[in-house]
Amino acid sequence: MKKWAVMGIVLFSLSAALVFAEDSENKTQNILLSTNLEKNHYLNINFDHLFAVDKQIDCSEKDKVTVLYSISKNNVLIKEELFTRDLNSCTKVSASTGDFTPAETGNYTLCGIIVNSTVGENNSFYNLVCNSFEVLDTLAISCDITLQLKTNETIFYENGQSIDFKPELNNRTFPFVVEYWIEDLFGEIVKPKINTTNTNQKSWKTNIKEQDRVLFLKAIVYPACHDHDYSNNAAAEMFIVTKNETKSSASEEVITKDSSIEIIKITPEKASFGESLNAEIEIYKGDTGKYSVSLWAEKNGKVISEKTKIHLKEKDTRYKLTMPIFVEPNCDGEIKDGDAQLLVEGLGILGEKRFVLEGINEKLCPEENENTGLEKSKNSFQIIGLPADINPGEVLRINFEVKNDEDEKFESWGYLYRGSKCYSCAEGERDENRIFFSVDKDEVKSVKIIVKADQGLAPGEYNLMVKYKKEGQKTEHSISQKIIVGESAEKAKAADQALLLLSRPGDAELPLISEKSKKKEISNYNGIVVYESVSEKSKKLVSWVLLIAFGMLSLVLILKRGNA
Repeated sequence: MKKWAVMGIVLFSLSAALVFAEDSENKTQNILLSTNLEKNHYLNINFDHLFAVDKQIDCSEKDKVTVLYSISKNNVLIKEELFTRDLNSCTKVSASTGDFTPAETGNYTLCGIIVNSTVGENNSFYNLVCNSFEVLDTLAISCDITLQLKTNETIFYENGQSIDFKPELNNRTFPFVVEYWIEDLFGEIVKPKINTTNTNQKSWKTNIKEQDRVLFLKAIVYPACHDHDYSNNAAAEMFIVTKNETKSSASEEVITKDSSIEIIKITPEKASFGESLNAEIEIYKGDTGKYSVSLWAEKNGKVISEKTKIHLKEKDTRYKLTMPIFVEPNCDGEIKDGDAQLLVEGLGILGEKRFVLEGINEKLCPEENENTGLEKSKNSFQIIGLPADINPGEVLRINFEVKNDEDEKFESWGYLYRGSKCYSCAEGERDENRIFFSVDKDEVKSVKIIVKADQGLAPGEYNLMVKYKKEGQKTEHSISQKIIVGESAEKAKAADQALLLLSRPGDAELPLISEKSKKKEISNYNGIVVYESVSEKSKKLVSWVLLIAFGMLSLVLILKRGNA
């Protein structure tokens, strides 16, 4: 395994170096990729923003970037994944750029490379970055962490007024989690418990029904080190909330009323794949700073539509809306008919309603060709140079060639499947590796789609599906090709070793070679003694002894005859 991992890392680096050599003539750098890791990291602590992506040009344009990253320990590959981020301005993006939770201490290397981007026209690798870091076990390090809560100077607050507070630690060297909440004199929870990993200022808007109420802000810190004194890990601050009775009860009811979402009706209630639905929704937005509401459809937990999003700006307002949604065509028939769910999420609430899917809109499913999907006679879409077989867990870099008779933008993605099950979706959805690219008129463009086969796949025949569509259109096209998944390298190596040990007992220390190589080796050594047994050596030795004895006897006889 170590041998294959080292080879993979070397090939990964050489590939990137060759690409950069090709692009160096441009002497422009559209996107900068950098790592966010510190020199030291900590055991069993999740780090969910491994990289920073910074767009350098066209700040007003909306772009996307896809990064392939790998993590290795002592030249053994630990993890390899993709992430895609939106770049809407020239602002550095760090959130959701890969994650890692180390399970062992030691030295690690993180490498990332941009494999696709809508910036520019060459769809080539733009940047590569590597960084080494060490994972430490802080639980073995002794510490004494104390927690204090810093609040406003007053302990009296009017109802509706916000109380600001900030957790303060005497030592922030080690990772930590602060759990905080608000309760009353009787231990009844007023603000639910929340975990935070920073000491930024927090805020809570007071909201009581009584004339006044005594409340306690409480917090506990859990450090990732061996804290030998837990008595100073908790803190509490008392404050009192009073209610001004001069406000009208009607006005107070409006201010404190919670937000709500209700799906009134779905039209039609029975729909087909590839059909548009209309959802009548009633939303009440209360006193919340949240404003985004999204609508989409799911079946058995899988998203089967594009998301429709709206923004509701006005507080204490009731909205009656009709929102459209387009269900995927499902031309390959992978999704079965039956119950589906329409979901509306926003303002901290999730609403859902059942509807039925039956049949496929055949008009949206043109006949597909095994090698090309033709929209016009001059257009072509094909997979180039697909290997005959791959191993479980292998990252497959698909060359997808596109020719179009007009300037157009496309999006494409791929996955491995057999029957109705996806075998490259262990870490996400089937379109997780979606790329975006543009093609000039009559240009032949080759882009790369990354597909990672799941670990532990059984050997056999699978299907590789590549889907594509024009940007802004809902109709998807697809190309499918057969591919063989063989045994993993570890299984093959173990089988060879077992075969060698059975066929050549006593020679377990010899290097592993195949039967074909052994035959070739034997034929190359015809006429040369490779090994002689003791009996063979003895036979040859006896012959020499007899020859010498015969010679000496002859010499003695000659001498005697001469003397006579």
